[in-house]
Amino acid sequence: IRYQKEPENEAALRDFLCAALEQKDFVMLRTVYNDFQNRGSIPEFFENTWRKVQQLLKLIQDKIEARSRKDIIIFWTDALPYSDLKNMPALQKMEDAGFFFERTYTSTPYTEATAQAMFCRRHQIDDYPESQGLITRENSALIQYLENHGYDFCWFTSDRIVDAKYCEKEKLYSSNTIIAWHGLERLLSQQKPCFYIFHFAVETHSPVISPNVGYIVPNNKHFTHSEGRFLKTADMQTQRETALRYLDQCLTLYNYLLRDKIHIFLSDHGWDHIGNKRWSEDFLHSYCLAIGEGIPKKRISEIFSYINFDKFIYWILEPEKNPIENALTDKAIFCDLEFYSARLVNQCFKYGMPKAGLAYRGVIYAGYKYVINSIGEEFFYKLEDNNEVRAPSADEAVLQEMRTIWGTHFADPREYEQFKYALETYKRIYEADPAYSRPLWLAKSVHKQQISCAH
Repeated sequence: IRYQKEPENEAALRDFLCAALEQKDFVMLRTVYNDFQNRGSIPEFFENTWRKVQQLLKLIQDKIEARSRKDIIIFWTDALPYSDLKNMPALQKMEDAGFFFERTYTSTPYTEATAQAMFCRRHQIDDYPESQGLITRENSALIQYLENHGYDFCWFTSDRIVDAKYCEKEKLYSSNTIIAWHGLERLLSQQKPCFYIFHFAVETHSPVISPNVGYIVPNNKHFTHSEGRFLKTADMQTQRETALRYLDQCLTLYNYLLRDKIHIFLSDHGWDHIGNKRWSEDFLHSYCLAIGEGIPKKRISEIFSYINFDKFIYWILEPEKNPIENALTDKAIFCDLEFYSARLVNQCFKYGMPKAGLAYRGVIYAGYKYVINSIGEEFFYKLEDNNEVRAPSADEAVLQEMRTIWGTHFADPREYEQFKYALETYKRIYEADPAYSRPLWLAKSVHKQQISCAH
């Protein structure tokens, strides 16, 4: 802030350089260096600092390149929908430099649940309550596979998603620069091949903490502390786009450092918000891109569902035994549980959307999306240009086929203490309309069939 106010002040500039170096924010250093360059005058101490930074980055790149192991690094950008790639031009350009899935679909719109699907092949509803625990070697065939092939597996994150033995827990609100730096430190100290996940969240989650954003919107217009609810205001959207452009430059730097090492850019789900359509494309359609030695340059139009993430990794490591077709499917299935926290349930009531807190399950197939919630309401959409349009009843044949793919099984919330607040949702809905007196978890449920993207 002092540098922004006093760009000619040497003390302010030195303080800025110290802060940027402390945060390993080489992107911000380059931005300010270019700013001085455009003015035609660069302070000598800044010139020396920038030269040493470039030498450091080249040294890191050379050391990574010298590793003979088949390392795999995943850059996990949290809560970034496919539609937001337009705000990340450098990442978009990489699509044609690697193996890009145009139709990546998450199994559920939340991080921990998505990770359970990817590493344990679990679904929120059908595998409840097992899907609520940590990911461990015992419940993850993928971790077992990696360790059996000699890999050091580690997740660098501010959330606890995996067993502590596989987690480098960062401080809450750690920037992507700190997470990546710690990951690279461990990478360069390892003799084993590495499978690492760098989990970036603060640049994509409200209130989008990023050095490019500047001050948070005055008076917290986008956030009400008493409600704990983020609002998708115009100011908030501008801040998000600014933060994504910064993150985009950081990902470009990591791409430069890793060169031909296999690295994967992916997102787990889309925007966080409360509404009647948690199954919207903005929530479920994410992205996945792999780059590196042995990875062909190809755009994939078939559906890649995260329930098949393990098969994707098997293909990368042993393509002769595991063709990529094993990871692709013609359908994507998804589901989510009821809102069970008092805060979320109360928000649904406050904003007149009690049904937004209900469990649901759905399928994407043949250009359509079908959803059924736990009180039996059905929703049918046609997918057009990455958007969904409520479909007419004339598509009855497709609708009937989709009904049979995924079934109508819902976990009974009465059996779990965790869902005591969710039961209040059903009570309110029934009081407003007694026609909804028999939720599907009371009826004889129809379980899912074995389909290509399920376990």
